[in-house]
Amino acid sequence: MEWQVSWRAVIWGLGLQFALGLFVIRTEPGFIASQWLGDQIQIFLSYTVAGSSFVFGDALVNDTYAFQVLPIIIFFNCVMSVLYYVGLMQWVILKIAWLMQVTMGTTVTETQSVVGNIFVSLNVVPSLIQPYLSDMTLSEVHVVMTGGYATIASSLLGVYISLGVRAEIITTFALCGFANFRNVGIILGGLISMVPERKGDFSQIKFQALFTGACVSLVNACVAGILYVPRGAEVDCVSLLNTTLSSTSFEVYQCCRDLFQSTSSNSSAEALRNCCQFYNHAICA
Repeated sequence: MEWQVSWRAVIWGLGLQFALGLFVIRTEPGFIASQWLGDQIQIFLSYTVAGSSFVFGDALVNDTYAFQVLPIIIFFNCVMSVLYYVGLMQWVILKIAWLMQVTMGTTVTETQSVVGNIFVSLNVVPSLIQPYLSDMTLSEVHVVMTGGYATIASSLLGVYISLGVRAEIITTFALCGFANFRNVGIILGGLISMVPERKGDFSQIKFQALFTGACVSLVNACVAGILYVPRGAEVDCVSLLNTTLSSTSFEVYQCCRDLFQSTSSNSSAEALRNCCQFYNHAICA
C-alpha cells in the first residue's frame, strides 16, 4: 500500500494549533479574552436554570445531575439550530474553513466537516456535506470520520463551562474525545443513512479513522499540556514551606525552585527540609 502524506497540512495544522494555544494559554490578552468568553458562555447557559426550574422544580434541578446537564445540551442545540436556520453558522463555518484551506490546502468538503465539528456533534456534521458524500474519496471520508472522533460536541463543552470546570479540565478534555467504540456505530449510522450505496467504503475505514481520532486527541492533550501553566493567586512561599508538608504540588515546586535558586541565606531549616524531601539539589547535600 502506498502512503501519501500531505506534509503541508500536517505542518500548518500543528503550527496553527500551537500558535492558537500559545496565544490563549501563555499570553495575558489571550488568557483574558478566553476567560471573558468563557464567562459570557456560562452566563448564557445559566439561563437554562430558570427554564429547568420552571418545568421540573428547584429541588429536582438542584439535587439531580441529569436535570442540570440535559437541559443545557437541549438548549445549546436549539440555539445552534436557530443560528443555522438564519444562516449565521454557515457564514462562520465558511470563514474558518477558508483559513484552513488557504493554509493547509485541504478540500472544501473535508474542511467544512472539520470546522462544523466545532459547533455540532459528530452525527450531525455529515449533513453539512451530504450532497458531496457520494463522490468523496476515501481519504476525504476518512477526514470526516476522524474529525468526529477527535473532537467533543460544543454542547458538551458548554456543560463543562456551565458546571464551573476551568482550565485544568479543559486542558485535558482532548483525552475524552469521541474516539471510542460506541461512537463507531453512531457515525456509521449517520453516514450510511445518507449514502447507503457506500456502506462498504465507510465500513472499510471505520477503525482506521477511530485510531487516528484517538491519536489526534492525544496530540491535542500533549500540546495543551506543554503550554499550560496554572494561574491563580500568588503563593506565600514562606508560610507554605514552613508548614509540615506530606505531599508536593505545583505551588510547592515553584517555591522550592525559587528557594534553590535564591542566593540569600535567610531560608529557614524547616523550608529547606521540606523542599529536600521532595526534590534533589546540591544545597540538600
